[in-house]
Amino acid sequence: MKALRLETRLNHSDIPHGIGRSPRRSFLLRVGAVLAVAAMSWLPLAGQAGAVPGIGGKKSLNVYFSNAYIGANIDRVLEVDPGDMQQVIQATTLSYQEIVQSEPPKRMAALAAAIIDRDADVVGLAEIYSLQVAEMASPTQLTTIFDFLDLLTQSLAARGGHYQVAVVSTESAVTLPVYLEGRVKLARLVDHEAILVRSDLHQPLRYDNAQTGHFENHIVLPEAGIDLLRGWCSIDMNVRGERFRLLCSHLETEAVPQLQYAQARELLAGPADTTLPVLLMGDFNTDPLGRDGSFTYPLFGQAGFADTWNVLNPHDPAGGLTWGHDALLADPSVKFDRRIDLILYRGARFAPASLVVVNPKIGTTAPLWFSDHAGVSSVFHLGNPTSFKNVPVVHNR
Repeated sequence: MKALRLETRLNHSDIPHGIGRSPRRSFLLRVGAVLAVAAMSWLPLAGQAGAVPGIGGKKSLNVYFSNAYIGANIDRVLEVDPGDMQQVIQATTLSYQEIVQSEPPKRMAALAAAIIDRDADVVGLAEIYSLQVAEMASPTQLTTIFDFLDLLTQSLAARGGHYQVAVVSTESAVTLPVYLEGRVKLARLVDHEAILVRSDLHQPLRYDNAQTGHFENHIVLPEAGIDLLRGWCSIDMNVRGERFRLLCSHLETEAVPQLQYAQARELLAGPADTTLPVLLMGDFNTDPLGRDGSFTYPLFGQAGFADTWNVLNPHDPAGGLTWGHDALLADPSVKFDRRIDLILYRGARFAPASLVVVNPKIGTTAPLWFSDHAGVSSVFHLGNPTSFKNVPVVHNR
């Protein structure tokens, strides 16, 4: 079988060499990446402006992050010969069926329940997908099959949660043929990141300066005409007079460690480069102990960020695992083996009080979990560091 040719748009400057790689779900190790230097302009997306009126009234902030997950093995689509349309359609159809079988409405409802259970004030989301279908004869007339963000916000509202979508970043968008209802159609899969802000507090949270952006360094599938974009979104918040940047990001997998490293450098030199204190959350695809073969994690410490798990659990650096369920969310024997979903912070006016890894079972048959990742929930006290000395710290997971 002919493997799809890959390139990575990668600036090689200041990237460590000679570091090993380890296998994971990504197709990249199986087909072999072709590293190439290619110039590409920065592609920012306009931020969605908006602010909840009033001033923040909480002395603490509950932060929640989760990778919502597509619910299928979509790597198979990228392994086939793009010139063999039968192979392409077979692969896309199987992946499409797996997405449907993963029951996105059920999974987003479970994610909503977890968010409300943790009493989250702000929520960061990665891999919050939308799936649409169109007839071949009318490719622009799209019918939405699943909109994960819409499913999630509806489920939050149904459970009494009040959240405003503060910013959405649109990343990779891929359209491929799929066999449905006895004929070939087009399926369009779009990846997003988002930040939600709770809107029902007596003294509401304020935010402004919503921003989004893509990483210049990313994977390109030239034969398929596809750019696999990753990026970030952010808002600047004002909570009880404490102003800081809340930043959510998703880096490439450890299968292309130099590319991941370059994206982290872009993140730190871009939206994280601010005089404001920063809360940074995301699926960074880099394990602090290098259990996945990545070497990006130390960059965050070098940039002044503290890792909430390590601060609260100094005697358990190997704990807090957040990734490893099987692609179909069906096999309880597959255990988590790394910690790649992180909540980081920089600035003396943050004091983490707790961090909880959220990974509830949601059924007895697949899907057993809402994602192949666990969620991460953390409480931060905000304000003058001298006032934190009597604040209780909870060492838990």
